[in-house]
Amino acid sequence: MDQSIQQFLYGYASYRHSNQPERRAFNRTLQYFAQRVAYLCSLHGNGKLSAEDFVKNVDVMWAEIERCKAQLDHLSQENLG
Repeated sequence: MDQSIQQFLYGYASYRHSNQPERRAFNRTLQYFAQRVAYLCSLHGNGKLSAEDFVKNVDVMWAEIERCKAQLDHLSQENLG
């Protein structure tokens, strides 16, 4: 795939905060979530995806974000204490 097309379809903003691996992983998860929701919105808006399927997909991805955030919080607590 052409580099410019790939960059357009799978855009990635650089992470400008602490260089901890778990924080970078959470950032990647958030960016993936945003990208997937944008695709799902397009599919739903064009009638290719039902509202029920849209909500199911977003719920699954949101659960992944919550799991990743909980792991990040747990690791932060371990590092503090």
